[in-house]
Amino acid sequence: MAYLVKPVKPADLQAAIRLAVLRFEQYQRVRAEADGLRQALDDRKAIEQAKGIVMRRLRLDEPTAYHRLRQLSSHRNEKLIALAHRLVEFDAIFQALEELP
Repeated sequence: MAYLVKPVKPADLQAAIRLAVLRFEQYQRVRAEADGLRQALDDRKAIEQAKGIVMRRLRLDEPTAYHRLRQLSSHRNEKLIALAHRLVEFDAIFQALEELP
């Protein structure tokens, strides 16, 4: 941040504007990085949840469940995260069906 003291000289104003623009660009980069990291964490959580579902339903160990998810994703030419989200959604539906009398 910069402070300008009256009377403001054109050179001081130019420097303050340049500094403000640089700080804004830096803030935008940091914010984009944080958003990317947040998304990566959310994706990882969904994949872990889907892996847990596969482990529970198919009685598999963790590496095998993850391998099966990746295989299915590859065979369907679909992103792993999209498959994970659908699997979590379907598991919730099946759990609701199991709870019905």
